[in-house]
Amino acid sequence: MNARDKGIWLEFVSAEKAYIAAMANLRNVDEVEVLREGLLNAAWRRPALLVIGLTDVKVAELLLPELLALANVGHSLISEVRRCILRVQPEVLGPHVARHVAGLIDDPSSDDEAYRRIAELLVDMEDWGLLKTLTNAAALSSDPDIREVDEDFGYLCGD
Repeated sequence: MNARDKGIWLEFVSAEKAYIAAMANLRNVDEVEVLREGLLNAAWRRPALLVIGLTDVKVAELLLPELLALANVGHSLISEVRRCILRVQPEVLGPHVARHVAGLIDDPSSDDEAYRRIAELLVDMEDWGLLKTLTNAAALSSDPDIREVDEDFGYLCGD
């Protein structure tokens, strides 16, 4: 290895050691509160999702409201958000997502983006019953873009 490459490599090794030390220090903070704030700050979101994905699943459970809110919109971290959500055991996750879907349906300000992103999450969860609830509501919407969610996802649940 030449000197330039070795320098770059050693810089990477040093950064990884610092990362491990910083992760260990997270044991000394109120992890849920720190991560909750991290999820709300776009600049801190990626590291917050990384920690949620690596820490005790109970942390993800406690942050489900924030994670589900982030699952309503398309963004560059949507797959990481979904991965954190899907860490939660189905028997715990199901009721949270059911309440989220009910709130989405009941909220007149919900848009096609929220319907579509949550439909995608429900497909990932393989929750066909809840997907049917969502697509049935989408089919009744006066908004043609929301109705399109039923056209795109309704067939998956037997509609």
